Amino acid sequence: MQKSNYALVSALYSNKTKGLYSDIYFPIIRYALVKIFTEKKVESDTYSSADKVAEYIDEKFGIHIPTIVIAKSITKISMQKDKNLQLVIYEGGQSFHINKALFSDDELDIEMEERFFSDNLETIEREYKSFIGNQGCKDDGISFLQFISDNTDDILGYFDGEDKTRVDDKYATLIFFLQYLHDSNLELYNIVNQLFWSSIIVAFLKSERPLVEDSENGVKAEFYLDTSIILGLLDLSTPMREAYSKEVFTIIKNSGGILRVNPLTIDEVTYILKSVEQNGANPLTDIASACERKELLSNQIAQIRLNIDSILAKIGIQIFPVMSPSEKQRVVAEYKGKKVTKLLGEFRSKKPESYSRDNYREIHDLYLNDFIKRRRKDKNDTGNIFFLTNNIELITFCKAQNNGESYMISTGKVVLDLWMHYSKPINISNCVLTETMARCLELHRSNVRYKLAEVARFFNKTKDNFDSKVYKDFIGHLYRRAKNVISTVEANPDSQDSAFAKLITEAVEADNRFYNSSLAKVQKDNEELKQATIQKDSEIEKINTLVNNLQGQNNDKDKQISALSSAKQDLEANLQKHRSDLENLKKSEEAAKASASQAEQINQWYKDRDSLNAELERLEADLAPLELLRHKSFKNYSPSLWFVFGLLMFLIFISMVVLVCLNIVETWTIPLGVVGVTFGLHCFNRYHTLKERTEMRAEKAYKKWEAKNENKKYNLLKEQISSKKERLKEINQNLNQYK
Repeated sequence: MQKSNYALVSALYSNKTKGLYSDIYFPIIRYALVKIFTEKKVESDTYSSADKVAEYIDEKFGIHIPTIVIAKSITKISMQKDKNLQLVIYEGGQSFHINKALFSDDELDIEMEERFFSDNLETIEREYKSFIGNQGCKDDGISFLQFISDNTDDILGYFDGEDKTRVDDKYATLIFFLQYLHDSNLELYNIVNQLFWSSIIVAFLKSERPLVEDSENGVKAEFYLDTSIILGLLDLSTPMREAYSKEVFTIIKNSGGILRVNPLTIDEVTYILKSVEQNGANPLTDIASACERKELLSNQIAQIRLNIDSILAKIGIQIFPVMSPSEKQRVVAEYKGKKVTKLLGEFRSKKPESYSRDNYREIHDLYLNDFIKRRRKDKNDTGNIFFLTNNIELITFCKAQNNGESYMISTGKVVLDLWMHYSKPINISNCVLTETMARCLELHRSNVRYKLAEVARFFNKTKDNFDSKVYKDFIGHLYRRAKNVISTVEANPDSQDSAFAKLITEAVEADNRFYNSSLAKVQKDNEELKQATIQKDSEIEKINTLVNNLQGQNNDKDKQISALSSAKQDLEANLQKHRSDLENLKKSEEAAKASASQAEQINQWYKDRDSLNAELERLEADLAPLELLRHKSFKNYSPSLWFVFGLLMFLIFISMVVLVCLNIVETWTIPLGVVGVTFGLHCFNRYHTLKERTEMRAEKAYKKWEAKNENKKYNLLKEQISSKKERLKEINQNLNQYK
């Protein structure tokens, strides 16, 4: 792929899809939908299809995504609540209508982000070339773009079942450069990480591999950890290997995996630790890096070795299965004589005559291969039990011996597999770059050890011509790929051992001169920077002295100002106090006046109340005889007369009934009695009616009386009494407020 493709993918995925594999197609398909919608020429162009989206992505990115994947992704995208993207789906996403397709706020600057990553890609390449020149490393003619492109091809090859790895030790110098960026320019290193992540995204997008089913609880797989991973978890490896081992451990654990270690692996780890205790760590080994960085002593190594079981159990790694010493001895005896053990040793050493039949490493690795095979058979599980290792060569060798069946998996591939199968977000973007860098350096160290073995043959034969200091410098230059040493080693050695030794000595001296020159330049730059810093410090000191003097003068002025301010505050306080006292006097005077006025008012109210009471007594005395006459004006005789008539009718009826019973009068008189009773009931009814209307009749009679001219005095007296009582009530209310 071209640089622009990786830059655009980096822009699209810079803040997305670092956690959930199932959403990996969404950003690029969403980008295509928006572009198709915004570039439409006529309204009918808003109808589109999965084929058109696939064509656009292929033309823009150089990535072919199967249309069935695009159709399923578009269907999922349409179900998301997105106000900027509204689709009407037909035929399961194969065709659709775009009602609306706009970039969200965080997507508006994608073109600017693309330019940002593209410019930084050029910066990375430029800085890498500068690093090679400054460090005196051999220029292998590779680039960072080639590095990420090869990583894309490696992942595609993994999907297709290939064992070939393109990202290997040839990128060692580039890895040194990335380590340098991590320590000196973390911002640019983070951009490197994002661009590398884009190479993984591109691989997934280009793969014909179908979408996998996510598992809510992760993949319940068993992973038996190799020795190098255990050393990384014990903090007995390179910084990169330690960090990556812990990252892989956490990802497997969080995704539901089961972490175990075989007893033979524990024995191999304890053998390495015991060797380091007794003889020290071999140069260019992972544990040598840890011992040098942490200044580990033999007793500290021994403490880890003696407590390794409890240390691993504490972090959640189970030693399985349980094996007695005799069982382990039988395994060693069985595999020591096997032909495949010798083949693996020769495969690794590249020289059959250098292989030792007592090499425990080959016995351990081949036994683990067979152990996983038996374990899968016993559990009837062909795909979820693995030996987890960093050794790609071992995986390739065993796969060939197993007729294409693999019981091992690399740390880089297991992270991708877990990410694909787990439905919960897992951020693996940092982890995959760390793993790739660690793997390249491990291959580089292995290659260096092989070349050292070659040179050691000449060193042992020509000790007189081969200074030990030269040999030590040679190891350092070989590891950091100094150009003169690398060129000499990679050339065919001369038939004369002394001549080849001379070439190595000259190469080491040339690289030393360059290294010392670079070191001198760095020291000179540091000294100039130090002098510049001292000068700046001196200038800053002078400025500080001047500032302190000015501050001293300002302090004196501040004291004078403070004294004047204090005196001013005192005067203002006194003035405020006098104002307050004057205000209080005014308030006291006003209160006294108000009290006097109030007392005078109360006295007046008492006088008025007494006067009103006297007037009311006089008026009520004048009103009393008139009230009696008014009451007599209503003569209520009618109800009583009606009651008497009704009662009389009932008595006559009863008398007639008695007389009829006594045969004094004839029976024909009874109807006359009934008539009398009926009239009596009418009288009673009239009595009750008049009784209920008594007050109304009385009021009517009173008004008629009051309307007479001779009785107008009554109304006048009533009005005067009512007015006087209202005034008296008001006075009493006022007086009650001051009691």
